Amino acid sequence: MSRFKNPILVHGAGVASIVFFSACALFAFSRFWDRKAGLVLNAAGFIDNSSGVAAGFVPWTEVQDVSTFAVGHQRMLVVKVRHPARYIQRGNPLKRVLNRANQRLCGSPIAIRSKTLNIDLDELPALFDSYVSRANA
Repeated sequence: MSRFKNPILVHGAGVASIVFFSACALFAFSRFWDRKAGLVLNAAGFIDNSSGVAAGFVPWTEVQDVSTFAVGHQRMLVVKVRHPARYIQRGNPLKRVLNRANQRLCGSPIAIRSKTLNIDLDELPALFDSYVSRANA
């Protein structure tokens, strides 16, 4: 307990917490005003803009499988891709760490949370499958 009495350590932890949670609040605030669609499907592929670790554009030729995954009460659409390393390496260092965590947790770096979309998650796998089959035909 003596290390928690060190005022430099306590103040340093306080400053780090303020910086971290301020950054989180700024990100959340910017996402609140973001009017871009969370998920866009078109003939070429899909654009994931649903979260801070969104995959961006993914062509249908990269999609191998689509499934749902649940962690607690949070359901996700997991999009398995042919070259996951490409999607893990996108973005800043924090995003890469989170993409690797997605890969380990659900088998793909692309996991789209159902809470961020205005569509029922049960409809999405069939919709994705129809686009993938059209692209591969």
